[in-house]
Amino acid sequence: VVLPTPACSSSSSSSCSREFTLVAVTAGARVRSYTLDSAAPSPRWDPRGDLPLPFALLGNAAGDRRQLFVLGRGPDAILVFDLATGQWTVLPAAMPLGLTTAHLFVFGGRLFLVGGVERFGVVERVLVWRLEGSEAAAEWTEVGAMPEEVFDELVAGRHGSFWHFQAADRMGIVCLYNAVDGRLVMFDAADGGWTRLSRVSGLDVEESRRWFGHVVEPRVELLLG
Repeated sequence: VVLPTPACSSSSSSSCSREFTLVAVTAGARVRSYTLDSAAPSPRWDPRGDLPLPFALLGNAAGDRRQLFVLGRGPDAILVFDLATGQWTVLPAAMPLGLTTAHLFVFGGRLFLVGGVERFGVVERVLVWRLEGSEAAAEWTEVGAMPEEVFDELVAGRHGSFWHFQAADRMGIVCLYNAVDGRLVMFDAADGGWTRLSRVSGLDVEESRRWFGHVVEPRVELLLG
């Protein structure tokens, strides 16, 4: 997991500093973290705090200049990394039941979670949750559901066997991608709307299983998929 934290002036993009901090996180018997400060005379990976809890793997991360939220899987949990102190905590919020292929994102200063809900190993629907309450008493509240016709587009009719999608987000827009069939749908957190997008072209089946990304056009900042 990496998090660049550039120092920029709001008046002009040309005044953006090229200084940044990278955060690397590893999972296993415990969560370990390291940071690299580009402004240091000799940048190197410095050990930061560890979390003495086992996780099978880590999902994506989202955050701001103060905290980094990391999705832990096996067991499911949200890990919180304080960028100033380098210390870890576990968010005291019960994760949604049946959650699979989840993705964290931040919009309007709020933390969101989008993911599939499975039963007996089959994804039945895709929901969006928003974290509500204080950090000491937080809970996930359902704020959106993928419409049936959009869900059918995403899973390409594979209701009995589909179980995984990839995701990328920017500025509250999240794209969910079925790498097997090249299906792409979009969620806009600003209005809660879902959109079916044209299938990804130009990639053969083998390439599409390895690739997913997003492109940002300078000074326009649109998520292109």
